[in-house]
Amino acid sequence: MKRGAKGPNAGSFKRGQSGNPGGKPKDLASPEARKVMADIKALAKEYAEEAIKTLAEVMKDAKAPHAAKVAASTAILDRGYGKPSQPIEGQINLFDRMSEDEHRAILAALDALAAREQPLLIEARPVEEGQTAH
Repeated sequence: MKRGAKGPNAGSFKRGQSGNPGGKPKDLASPEARKVMADIKALAKEYAEEAIKTLAEVMKDAKAPHAAKVAASTAILDRGYGKPSQPIEGQINLFDRMSEDEHRAILAALDALAAREQPLLIEARPVEEGQTAH
């Protein structure tokens, strides 16, 4: 048996044979994939109340290991209040990624804005899910 392999069929792929002959999963943006995901979510929601009750039982069980209690408590809080936000730090300089023509266009637009006597009014409208902003 190969190093790290486990089970009776471990390491049974022949050299050059794919372990994933179906290839990469299809794009989740396809209508078929969205329907499958919607069906899975609907099925999971049918068990939501029972799952929360089970988590609460584990959380309250005096004999349960502390790790199980913490995991159950965290799962309940995450579902009730959402996962806590995690700040992300980083710097992105989009100007460095632009072409010279894009630099000139932005600078010209900024010059035009600076020359305006009236403040610029920007009209915004919400973008519906699945649409792109124009």
